[in-house]
Amino acid sequence: MSGTQGEAASSRGGNRRGAWALGLGIASIVTVLVPYLYLLTSLVGGIVAIVLGVQGRRLAARGLATNRSQATGGVVLGSIGLALGLAGFLLGALAASVVSR
Repeated sequence: MSGTQGEAASSRGGNRRGAWALGLGIASIVTVLVPYLYLLTSLVGGIVAIVLGVQGRRLAARGLATNRSQATGGVVLGSIGLALGLAGFLLGALAASVVSR
């Protein structure tokens, strides 16, 4: 990709999805240890990070964005955050059912 195409891609805002995906992916992992907050940040944030990351990768493949690596990182970290959030939710539900017996 030439410098002109890269500058045009970043000036059109194609890089925003990848950057948001990476930020949300990081947040979904970091906040998984915060009680009750992980339901919003890890589960919802992880899903949004995955969706935005996939969109960012598609834009990069078409030459409309220059940050394919950030988008890929967002997909990976969002997936990890989502998995950790689901595991925390399931463990919490299991603990609540054991305590209530």
